[in-house]
Amino acid sequence: MDKNLKKMIDNVADGDMAAAGDAFNAAADARRADTWKQAKIDYAQRAFKEVDLGQETSGVDTGISGDPAEVED
Repeated sequence: MDKNLKKMIDNVADGDMAAAGDAFNAAADARRADTWKQAKIDYAQRAFKEVDLGQETSGVDTGISGDPAEVED
């Protein structure tokens, strides 16, 4: 059991609700941090996988060769 949850239960049993609330908040913060860390890892693993863009084409001939002689002054 998480140490913060155990501390919260002990505080409730002792009647110290303020300390129990603090322990609960600490447990929630730790859980949120762990979940956020794992979400970032999962996103990074999915984001950089190769994406299938469908069938490759040989390209379209636009008639532009990039030859400087084609440019009019």
